[in-house]
This record gives sequence, structure tokens and C-alpha cells, in this order.
Amino acid sequence: MFKKLPKKTIAFLLVFCSMFIFFGCTQRQIIPFSYVGERSGQSIYLDGQKGKVIFIDETNRIIDYVDLRPNSADILIIENNKMEALKNLDRGSNEIAGTVYSIKLSTRFYSNRLLYIMRLEPHNDEARRFAGTISIELMDLNGFILGKINPTNDWTNIVDNTGERIALETQGSIPITLRNYLEIVAWEPLWTRN
Repeated sequence: MFKKLPKKTIAFLLVFCSMFIFFGCTQRQIIPFSYVGERSGQSIYLDGQKGKVIFIDETNRIIDYVDLRPNSADILIIENNKMEALKNLDRGSNEIAGTVYSIKLSTRFYSNRLLYIMRLEPHNDEARRFAGTISIELMDLNGFILGKINPTNDWTNIVDNTGERIALETQGSIPITLRNYLEIVAWEPLWTRN
């Protein structure tokens, strides 16, 4: 079959095929993105050339990225943020409007979770029922909700030196990112009537 073709045509075909193969290989190098998976409705891609993880929403827009090659200053900031978040943080006490109760909240960050301890005072006959209706909204500086602690019935009695009940306490955890945890500056207790 090739014997019937002129030598110029054979040479042209060889050059064309070589260029097609070469540009096909380089095209893969120009577009270094690899699909990683999906999380919370976001597609996740890895840009191997720039060392970034890219998050794309359902409208195919880049909404966030993580640099996998941080410089030493970025690493120091990350380490300081982690160390700060691991400390127990007493977030103070809030009066619960329309009731005789106040609630105290302490938090810390651990393994992508917000760990919390809540204490409800004073203890009375209605305290346990009321405690099961309390939720906590965790907010940033502008009042946007970054997380929510849902109501629980897992409260324990706190007693004083004489054995008298003085408060109720519960603890648990909710999922949260380090960035969101560090942005929490305010919180508000909510409750429902039974």
C-alpha cells in the first residue's frame, strides 16, 4: 500500500502523525488537573502543576483553593492558629431572655470538630425539661452563623459541697473547619416552649 504513495506523501503523513502524537502528549501536560471527588456538592480537583486543590461549586465556578506548597510564613500562621484553637476557651455566660436561667459555654477545636461544654444555672424543678430545648448559634463578627449546637437531653447534675444540685451540664462536639472555628466571636442561646 505504501509503495504506491509518493515519498513526499509518506513523509508528510509521518510528520503529521508525529505532530499529532506530540501535541496530544503535551496537551495533557498543559492541563494538569485531576478530578479528586465530590464533597458537600463541590467538585474537587488537584492542579498538580501549581500544587493546589481547587473547589468548584455546582455553577462551575472556583469558590476556594488550598495551596499545597505554602511558604514558611504561611506555615507559621497555620501552626499558630492550630495552637490557639486547641486551647480551652471560656466564651462566657449569657442570660436566656424570658427565663430565670443563664448558660455558660466553653469550647475548643480538635480534629475538625468544635468540642463544647455547656452549663445551665440555676437548678430547679423545670431545669432539666428546659435544658432539652436549648440550642446555641455560633456567629462571626457580622452575625453570620458559622455553626449550631443542637438541643440534647444528655445533661448531668452538678452539685455543691453539701450535695445540693446547683446546675446542669452537658458536653459534645459538632463538625467545623479550623477557619470557621477561629472566626467565632459571638454566640446566642435559643430555646423553645413545650
